[in-house]
Formats: sequence, structure tokens, C-alpha cells
Amino acid sequence: MSSPPGQLVPAFNMSHSAVSSPPAEPEVEGTLTSLPVNQDRQYAVYPPVVARNQTLGYVRDVNTCEYSRDIGRSSILNRRVFFQFGDTFCKNTHGEFVGLTSHTCARLNASAHPRMTQYCDVKPNGQVNSFIPLTRDEERFEHGEKESGGRVTLWSFGGIAGDGPHAERGWCWFEVGEAYDDGRMIAKGTGIARVIYDPERETVYAVRPSEQMLFDVNQPRWGTFSTLSQDGYIYLWGHHGNAIMLARVRPLQALRPDMYEYWDGHEYSLERSVACPVLRDMQQGAFYRTNLFHPGLGIKYIFVGVSNKGDSVINMGCSKTLEGPYELFEVADAEGVTQGGYMYCIYPHPWAFNEEEGQLMVTWSEPWPGGVVAAKLEFVQGPMNHYKVVSLDHLPPSVGSAVAASMECSQIAAYTSTTITPRGAPREAGPLDGSPFHLHILGDERRKVGEAALLLGRVVARLLTEWTEREEAVRRQTAEEAAEMARMNSRRRRFSNTVRRLFKRRGTGGAADKEAA
Repeated sequence: MSSPPGQLVPAFNMSHSAVSSPPAEPEVEGTLTSLPVNQDRQYAVYPPVVARNQTLGYVRDVNTCEYSRDIGRSSILNRRVFFQFGDTFCKNTHGEFVGLTSHTCARLNASAHPRMTQYCDVKPNGQVNSFIPLTRDEERFEHGEKESGGRVTLWSFGGIAGDGPHAERGWCWFEVGEAYDDGRMIAKGTGIARVIYDPERETVYAVRPSEQMLFDVNQPRWGTFSTLSQDGYIYLWGHHGNAIMLARVRPLQALRPDMYEYWDGHEYSLERSVACPVLRDMQQGAFYRTNLFHPGLGIKYIFVGVSNKGDSVINMGCSKTLEGPYELFEVADAEGVTQGGYMYCIYPHPWAFNEEEGQLMVTWSEPWPGGVVAAKLEFVQGPMNHYKVVSLDHLPPSVGSAVAASMECSQIAAYTSTTITPRGAPREAGPLDGSPFHLHILGDERRKVGEAALLLGRVVARLLTEWTEREEAVRRQTAEEAAEMARMNSRRRRFSNTVRRLFKRRGTGGAADKEAA
């Protein structure tokens, strides 16, 4: 196949330089293997591609009880893994239902595989105790509402965030609500619990420092979507409608709402009203720091979760910074083991398998009476060691959008055996704009990446020329219309002046004749 015809119009600065940080110039090229990284391993290609989605089965308990439960969010405290579950339909060893607990916590059984857990706080009749204890008012409510089917729900989707690396203490934010047998759900606000590791029992327990809500029901549900401990802070993501907002707090100040700092799109502020979305339309998921991709790409953070579309698709978001922006990809489908329908509560568990081998365990929840299903994702790895970042920010927004959406992008990628991925959005695109808008070219040979950039330059030059000609035509038409309007106005003025002079002379002459007579 020969190269597409046409002369190259230099649309970009085609200089070549190796970089290890986000580019500041319109175009940057790098050789990933030139960076100080582990040369004995391969990395997942970018954009991420799942080669195999292997369902492993249910996350089970060592007591062999077949619990119906959901959520299945894992966290690490004191180097031990703990799973938190939502509504848990408890059974005894005979398989008989003994009660419903809205929030349970189990440790990973160290002697088994990554989907075998063990409850350490179980009543004699077999019902698992609530990990987060009820307040006195909540206990009175449940006792008084037994006949009407009312119960308190304490759901933690955000996991446990330790005070620091290998800490024995942490925090857990959770949604407080009331649920009724008729389907009614009443949100009450966001609570917080102190989580403490018990070395004798090798498990954790939770204490509620206050019976009051930390954040009321009208505020974003900080910390109930996801949490991450890093650099002396706990970072908290929370829903506010369909938007997911970000805040942070020092561990020892977690009980003080006035000390929380909110991400405004540029920096953290103590003013809550400036908080802005970092993601939208995601129902559940988790953020974590990653080594899945080559360090030269600069991707340090991953989000894995499920959208609110009800499509059971595993979404993966990738970002160079914790705050985003996150580039989202649909990488695999979640399927039930015994239950069909919508799979929800999709979570990553990066501790389970070796990232260096391109593996990641994810879990999701089946509809009732199902359970939490575990799967192993195996990502395509390869020698995609050369990249180029071509900025579109200096183009008119309509031209940049046209380039990113053009069929030529996919044709050039196929012709040069590269991947070309649009990232970001035009600056005028909406509340999540402000991120760089560019094309990312990734390939296994520098020649192929360079050729793709040259061909893209032709596309940009053509579309920019077409846009310029259209704008010039509009400008000329506007100028001609303005000139014609000016000529018409000039004729109107001359006609009006002539009429006024004519009537003025006639009026003056008539008065003189009358005076002579």
C-alpha cells in the first residue's frame, strides 16, 4: 500500500524530544523505553484492551454458608484485606435464613485464594453482626418499625481509608437511610465511623464517634463513593446527583466538616460551594494508584466502575493525576453466574493479582438472590514504546472536534499500525473542560508514529483550510451586505435631504408672495 497522495502542509512543530511529564508544546514525541523503568516486563497497551475476561465464581465465606449479599468493596488496613458487603441475607449452617444485616465486613482468609472471606463477628444463631453499629435512636426505630417493615440501612460503597501506609486505624464514610418493605427508601445523610484493627482477632471493628450525621442529606455524599489515602490526606469522592465530587481531609480532622477541602477544578478550597464534578453518570466504582501502564505514559490513577445506564459494562478511567480528567473506556462486560439482569457494584481489587502480568481482579453484584461475583481481567500487553502527543488546543474548537471525529483518524491508525486516541475536549465544551484537547498516537515503531503524525497534519491542514475558506466567505458576504446596506442608507439620506430642500424653498417662496400682495 502506498502513502496517501498530497503534499504535506506543516501544521505542527515536528521536533522530537523525549519527555517523562505532560507535554507543554503543541506536539511532543517520546520513546518510552528510554525512561528508567523495568525493561524486563511488558506493560498493558494504551488504550486498555482486555484479552480475556475470566469469571472465577462467587466471593464466598469459609463457613460454606451461601450468603446472598452485594457491594463487595475491598480495602487494606494494616496490610490485611477486608471486604465490606451491603444487605447480607444471613443463614445458619443448615442453610436456614436467620436475619438480614445491612452492612457486614469480612477479612480475606489468608490461607485461601482472593475470593474466600471469613466473618469474625457472628451471633450464635448464625446472623452476622453489623460492622457499623446502630445508634440508640436507630435501634429504637428498628424495634418500633418491625411491624411496618422499616429498617435502618448503613451502606458503605467507598471502603475503608487508613490513616496512612500500613496504618492500624482508618475511617469509613457511609450512607444512612431507612428502607421499607413497600420499596420506600428515605436518605438521612452521611455518617462516619472510626475503624480499628484488632491484632488479637486479626480483624477490624468500627466505632461511631457521634450519633449525628457528618453531612446532611442535601450535601454531596462525601466518601461514600470511593476513598484513597495518599500523601497525608484521605481523598473522598461522593455523589451529588449524577455528578461525582472530590474532597480531601487530614485523617485526624475527619470529624470536622469545616476542615474538609474541596476540589474546584484547579485547586483545593475550604469553600464547599466551589466543588465541581470530576466524573459524571457513574453509579459505583473505585479509584486507585496503578502501575499497569508504562511509566512514560504518565498514567498513575485508574477508576474502575459501572455507569448508571444499567448496561453491566465494566468502565475503566485513566488519568495522570488523582483529580483527573479521567479518560473513560468500556473494557468488558459483567455477567452473572446464576442471576441475569443488571450487574452493579463493579469494583477493582488490584492487590489480588500481579499488575506486571497485566492482570486485575474485579467484582460485581448480581441481582437478588445472587451474590458477589469475581473475575480476572487479562489486558493485552505489548511493545507500544513510542508515542506522540499532538495538541488541538490551538485550533478553532469546531476544527479540533472535526479532526478528532474524522474517519481519517481511524484510517491513518490502521494504515500505520498505531492507535490514535482523542483526549480531552474543546475548551468551550462544558463543566469538565479545561483539560488539554489532543490526539495521542501510540505505536511500536518511531517511524510509524511519525508517519501517523504527518498524515494527521495533512488532515488538520485540509480541515483548517476549509474552515478558513468558509469563514472568509462569510466575512466577504458580510462585508458585501454591509457595503450594500451603506449604499442604500446613503441613497435614502440624499433623497431625504433633496425632499427637505425642495419643500423648504417652496414654503419660503409662498410666504414672500403673500407679503408683496
